[in-house]
Amino acid sequence: MTENPKNKGGGAIDLGRDKPLILVVRFSSIGDVLLTTPVLRAIKTRWPGAHLALLTKERFASVIEGNPHVDEIVKVGDKADAAEMRIVASKLLKRPWDLFVDLHGSIRSRLLGRVVNAPHKVRYSNLRFRRTLMIYGRLNLYGSQPPSVPERYAACLSKFGVELDNNPCELHLNQKDRDEADSLLDGQWPGAAKYVAVAPGAAWPIKRWQAAGFAEAAKKISEQKKWKVLLLGGLGGAEKCAQEAVGL
Repeated sequence: MTENPKNKGGGAIDLGRDKPLILVVRFSSIGDVLLTTPVLRAIKTRWPGAHLALLTKERFASVIEGNPHVDEIVKVGDKADAAEMRIVASKLLKRPWDLFVDLHGSIRSRLLGRVVNAPHKVRYSNLRFRRTLMIYGRLNLYGSQPPSVPERYAACLSKFGVELDNNPCELHLNQKDRDEADSLLDGQWPGAAKYVAVAPGAAWPIKRWQAAGFAEAAKKISEQKKWKVLLLGGLGGAEKCAQEAVGL
């Protein structure tokens, strides 16, 4: 992906104005979208006056809604076809972006990066070859201390002076979300309690840890901390949660 460097002195690349227009792309899935939040925070720290937009799938937008570092969420359908993507691209083309950040690395995001007008464009390295060998061949080429996903995301922005802080990912719940969660928990365990939440599902079966492993870890934490165990997941994860519940 090409860019227009302006760091002749060897320092951080300058976007040329105090209030740049920045577009970040990460379509899916829910965990990967959540893992962008340290990078979104770092971008806003680097350029406090920036207008920061995130392009993601509609069903994952709620993960970012309420995030104070994101000014705009651009949504596409979960099964957006070429026609819908052309509509989205045409709208993005009309805006004078200063920086395009591809945190997905898919064919779709790469094509979008080609057509969006921005003097600076970067794409993170998803280490596809190493990941494939790890998942399917169980061959570890990452080394003993591989970088975290947020660190890999942020690496493509280091030349701009974007640096991660030591804080975790962010999920900002609105009052409706909190009230709904409280009603569910109070119905099961009335009164104040602490919980260890376990989400054993994964989009790809080969990436899933065994239910017995999750159950053992959750049981140990629960016994040591005296916390209740919550099993989380979507409709597709019901069977996985049921398998884990057997071991608790």
